[in-house]
Amino acid sequence: MVHEVLTRMEAATLGEMLDFLSKELDRLIVERRLHAFAMLANRERRMREAEESGRRQKEECRRRQEDEYFRQIVKVHQDTVDSYFRDIAKATMDSTADFHARNEYNAIGSRWVEEQRLSDKQRTAEEEASDLVYNFLIPEVLAQIIDHALKFHQKVLELQRQ
Repeated sequence: MVHEVLTRMEAATLGEMLDFLSKELDRLIVERRLHAFAMLANRERRMREAEESGRRQKEECRRRQEDEYFRQIVKVHQDTVDSYFRDIAKATMDSTADFHARNEYNAIGSRWVEEQRLSDKQRTAEEEASDLVYNFLIPEVLAQIIDHALKFHQKVLELQRQ
């Protein structure tokens, strides 16, 4: 009887132990599965992050390239506009300068003609005579002196050759 009670107690204790170990084994299997799923999920997350990082890098590179294209296009447009405005300003300045120069030239010409008329009216006979001597007679005398000197040198050269 004692033996029977001990056997039952051993059986009950052994059953509880086996039940406990069975439950622990089930829990351990579930825990390992969960750990494997977590590792798999972690791996997939890292792969997605790496892919996303690669996409972001490509996107940033493409964006930088497009920004550079945009900057170059804007610079070309600005240079074109600057050149256009410079050409307009130059043409306007040239036109204005030409207009003012013509007006000034006409004004000076008109004043000169008027001054010549006044000076011609106010000239005396003595001034006209000195003007004729200065403009016509002196150059004529100088030309004759040069001709005479040239002929003299030619004769000297001819005599030296003989």
